[in-house]
Amino acid sequence: MKWPFFALLSCVFATFAAGANPPTHSSKNILISDTRDAFERVSALKALLVEVDSRIQAIQKAYELEVAPLKLELEQLRKPGQTGQNQPRKATLLLQIAALQKRASAQQQEIGVANENALAQIDRAVIAIEAELKKERAADAVLRVQDTLYFNAKCPCNITEEIYKRLNARLPKLALSAK
Repeated sequence: MKWPFFALLSCVFATFAAGANPPTHSSKNILISDTRDAFERVSALKALLVEVDSRIQAIQKAYELEVAPLKLELEQLRKPGQTGQNQPRKATLLLQIAALQKRASAQQQEIGVANENALAQIDRAVIAIEAELKKERAADAVLRVQDTLYFNAKCPCNITEEIYKRLNARLPKLALSAK
C-alpha cells in the first residue's frame, strides 16, 4: 500500500528536478484586519463602557437606598415576640421589595440592550470600513485575523490601524439608547 504513494512522490520530485515549474496559484490581493482589541482602541467604545458601568452602579445604589429601610422594617417584624398581626405588613414589605427588584432588573436589562445596540453599531461601521478599504485597494477579500492560520502584523495587507483611525473619526461618541 505504501509503494504507490512513494512512486507518485518520486515522479513529482523527478518532474521538478528535470526543470519543470511547480504549479502556482493565482496571486490574490487579501487584506487582514484585527479588531480583537477594539475595547482598548476605539475611543467611543471606552467611553460607552464607562457610561454603562456608571449607570449600572447608579441603579444598584438607588435600589439599595430604597430597599434598605424596607428590609430593616421587615427584620424588626420578624423578631421574636412579634404578634401575628404583623403578617399583612410583612407581606406588603415583601411585595414592595420584589417590585423594586423587578424595576432594577428591568432597568439593567434596558442598559444591556442599549449596550448591545451600540456594539452592533460598531460592528456595522467596521464592516463598512473594511468594504471601503477593499474597494480602495482593489482587494479580492478582507479576512479577520481569527480566520487566518498565520499573520505577520507588519504585512502591508494589515489594515487594522486604518480601520481604527477611520472608526474613531466616524464614531467619536456612541449613544446609549435602547432603540
